[in-house]
Amino acid sequence: MLATDTDNIPKPADGATIPTSPTSANSRYSKHIVLTTYPGQSGIDPVPLEWGAPDAKSRGPVLVSRSGAQLKRRNALGAHGGSYAIYNALAIAAGDLPPDFRPDFRNSEPTFNFPWQPAWADKTKIVSMDPYGHDIVNQFRDELNAGWDIRPTMAVTRANMKLAEIGEAVREKKLDVDGSIVVDESGEVRVTKVAVEPVWYLPGVADRFGVDEATLRRTLFEHTGGSYPELITRPDLKVFLPPIGGLTVYIFGPPERVSDENVRLALRIHDECNGSDVFQSDICTCRPYLAFGIREAIREAQNGGSGVVIYFRKEGRALGEVIKYLVYNARKRGGDTADKYFTRTENIAGVRDMRFQALMPDILHWLGIKKIDRMLSMSNMKHDAIVQSGIKILERVPIPEDMIPSDSRVEIDAKINAGYFTTGRQYTMEELAEVRGRGWEKWEDVTSSTIVIMTCVSPQPHVPKPGVWCPAVTFFNHDTDTLDLESQKKYYSYLSQTGLTGLVILGTNSEAFLLTREERKALIATAREAVGPNYPLMAGVGAHSTKQVLELAADAADAGANYVLVLPSAYFGKATTMPVVKRFFADVAAQSPLPVVLYNFPGVCNGVDLDSETITAIVRASAAARPDGVSNVVGVKLTCGSVAKITRLAATFSKDEFAVYGGQADFLVGGLAVGSAGCIGAFTNVFPRAASRVYQLYTTGHVAEAVELQKQTALAESPIKSGIAATKYAAAVFSAPKAGIVGAEEKLRPRTPYEEPAEAAKKTVREAMAAVEEIERGL
Repeated sequence: MLATDTDNIPKPADGATIPTSPTSANSRYSKHIVLTTYPGQSGIDPVPLEWGAPDAKSRGPVLVSRSGAQLKRRNALGAHGGSYAIYNALAIAAGDLPPDFRPDFRNSEPTFNFPWQPAWADKTKIVSMDPYGHDIVNQFRDELNAGWDIRPTMAVTRANMKLAEIGEAVREKKLDVDGSIVVDESGEVRVTKVAVEPVWYLPGVADRFGVDEATLRRTLFEHTGGSYPELITRPDLKVFLPPIGGLTVYIFGPPERVSDENVRLALRIHDECNGSDVFQSDICTCRPYLAFGIREAIREAQNGGSGVVIYFRKEGRALGEVIKYLVYNARKRGGDTADKYFTRTENIAGVRDMRFQALMPDILHWLGIKKIDRMLSMSNMKHDAIVQSGIKILERVPIPEDMIPSDSRVEIDAKINAGYFTTGRQYTMEELAEVRGRGWEKWEDVTSSTIVIMTCVSPQPHVPKPGVWCPAVTFFNHDTDTLDLESQKKYYSYLSQTGLTGLVILGTNSEAFLLTREERKALIATAREAVGPNYPLMAGVGAHSTKQVLELAADAADAGANYVLVLPSAYFGKATTMPVVKRFFADVAAQSPLPVVLYNFPGVCNGVDLDSETITAIVRASAAARPDGVSNVVGVKLTCGSVAKITRLAATFSKDEFAVYGGQADFLVGGLAVGSAGCIGAFTNVFPRAASRVYQLYTTGHVAEAVELQKQTALAESPIKSGIAATKYAAAVFSAPKAGIVGAEEKLRPRTPYEEPAEAAKKTVREAMAAVEEIERGL
């Protein structure tokens, strides 16, 4: 042992004072101080500790105390209590606690006996906690009776808890009072709690971080001020109790369900944020996400599943609260924008995040969790750590948009850009620069947000405006197979200034069927940002089921659309009878947050063709089902080439009751002649001004001129009626350059697996459209 004698401590200079030393009469220690020990020294005989043994007895107890004879028998480094170990020492120094105190553990046993799990005996699955730390009274009773200083590192209890947001959810009927989990109308909730202090198996921790054990030990020693010399001198001791915070598990519903793979599990992994969690600062989403996680965990438990929230003590991304507040200052004084969010942290802390989720899944393995049905987290780091540890995640659930505080958009949008999961919009770095937090120019700025998430949406007429609408095509970065939102924004902005009445986002020509749900919503949001709050937007939300359509309709409303365009659900063409179609549209109309425009396109619906009688019945059924008698089905796009159908519907409904649009621009005049509201046609991507001019001429009485221009545009339109690829090529040649888009031909190639037109087809497009291009330029 490396030791010293207090008599050998250098004396202070004359007149200087030092604190009372262990040589004083009040000291509870001898003059002999043991600074460190070495393996093989006389008397050094650590109690065997086999991490990963099949049971507690064969594993052995964790002994870390230096008191009395245990100094030579201890088998672990550090001290009990985690970050509270220093307070324990202060209590002893103050004389409030005897240094040789032994707890009386009677009646402290767990309130629930968690069943043994195979991971408890797997030294690769659990390396940061003692899997038997909750049960030392039963497992090591003889040793405790013999006077060994063995301490629990876990505790299991049960309690009732109250959270304001849960009380609100009960009042709003979002949670039921079941008497078992939610016990009363105030929102009081029963919960099982598990507290865990860190106990590290150093070889396993080193392996998790991809370093060798010697490097880990040396780094821990050097960067804790040399506080633990036995990290260096005792390589035989493999267990370390670090001076850091632990975690708490909150289990809603019967705890035995947690490890049952036959029931659903909702899980929230939450890292501490005192400012938000406790004091509800609005600069981050921590408290709202925690409350949402608890609510969803309770709901899952009430539905017969299990709900778990695990709260880790990793304040400020484990950087600490001082660092966090310094970063806040730098953000606010330097201009709080999302593109600089991580840079501000790196400038002060040298790193973005020190939570290092590699150790986090240990508690999940201890609980026996094999799969997570609903992961209430957007963190890619948490997700990846859990999945890589062998636990399946079936669904990831982001925080609802309406729960995100205004000043926290900087945080959440920056994290989404860096890899956080989202079902919503993903910003480019250029767009992140426009996401701004509250400033500090005046004290009033502390309570009034200046952030703009998305341009607000002005009200539109219940029935869409008559005129020419463009089903805008989609730009891609084909190297990454992602949306090119920068080009898309320019294109939407250009189209909105060409005389078009409105834009259709996610029509057939946008390749909506090749887009993910997240991409669909991103396009709508980009369009709204590009065209401003007053310009009409219609969003295609066609899908195979009623549920899918309604989810897409909700996304469209959130992203800023005014109307939804809905195809019949016709995957099984023969089974899609007119009664099925009527029932489908009745359900959609009743539940859609936006007015519904029917989309009749037999070519993409297995031949399902809505006749005028069926359309009329759908409109009238919606009106009859609504208290105000006003139908939520407000129009139809007829991509079936039937002027007769336009005629019958125009004869049935007034224009302020129902809008009938032709599905191509080449029979715009024919449709207008029998009462159509205009058209929604792919050709308008190429020559929006010319198409709009046909409508303007006809509706202002210049019928002959309208017919003449219609003839020319109809001939030009012919080469692109063959499909989306030709339309996109024509837009790349004629309209995208006018929008200031460079490299449009590459960006407007169809998404895989579809192909661009052959060179002969491209030549035909250029030649057939040359004359109308001259007209377009003159308008």
